[in-house]
Amino acid sequence: MSIDSIEAVLPVRLSGEKERLTGERFVMLLDSLSVHWIDPTPFRITVVGMGPELPALRQLAGRRPNLDLHFLDERELIGDWRIQNLIGWYKQMYIKLLFARVCAADAYIYLDADVLCIRPLGASHMVRDGRAIADWESKDVHPGWWAASRAVLGHPNPKSNRGLSVTPNVLTRDLARAVPAAVALANGGDAIGALVARSLVWDQCWVENAVYTELGQITGELEQVLAPDDGRRRYHSEADLWSPAQLEGWSPLERLAREPLVRFLVVQSTAGLEPAHLRQLLAPLLSPAGQERDELGAPYDAAPAVRP
Repeated sequence: MSIDSIEAVLPVRLSGEKERLTGERFVMLLDSLSVHWIDPTPFRITVVGMGPELPALRQLAGRRPNLDLHFLDERELIGDWRIQNLIGWYKQMYIKLLFARVCAADAYIYLDADVLCIRPLGASHMVRDGRAIADWESKDVHPGWWAASRAVLGHPNPKSNRGLSVTPNVLTRDLARAVPAAVALANGGDAIGALVARSLVWDQCWVENAVYTELGQITGELEQVLAPDDGRRRYHSEADLWSPAQLEGWSPLERLAREPLVRFLVVQSTAGLEPAHLRQLLAPLLSPAGQERDELGAPYDAAPAVRP
């Protein structure tokens, strides 16, 4: 199958103690995508949220001419009570995987509110020559996730030591759609039961990128739908911020200047940066002026290091 089109899925939850600033970060992500989307056709993005929160998400998102925004009640994807009882990151895994059921494009990039688009972005950055473009990593980085993903598919031995990395990244629709049936076949018909049983311990659970990779490597489909792993990253970089421990000396503009292919930056909310501070710090990456510099190929000016 030729992979020629792509859209995005963006799960967002506004309620909960840990979600105090999620609304502001959600708006920052949409702002960054709106600034940097370069194709004439608007970028289709499905925002997935809790039913009662959808009106607030629509209001926060506003109208953006170059973004084709859709809003979906998460229960349409994960209505099973066993998934509904999960929280936070665990529930997001199911949303990102099961979005394939309703995806209209050949592939989708999965995002969250901890992500920002930092350079010009078009479909050709994510899909090219009939294949999707993904970021890869060694399976030694999160060995528990990879082992659990193979186990739930009934194939304990890896076919390769490389696989897709974490959010943001790209999945192809038909291969992602095939995952539940493959899990059911390996577990007596109850795919959701098997997946939930292996999504209770953080470092020993399946994850969407891993179970997708493992199934594609088992069937041989992965190399047909994804561009070869060339060792270069498009969605992650050394500038990604995962924890407060990385704040000392964090200079994202300087680091991103060394990786010109990268289109996104991850700044985890757990790192503790207020959205207003983050917006100010990353202003050269979030403005049309920053886009123009990138298209001309000039390096970004180094920013002062962040202090906790």
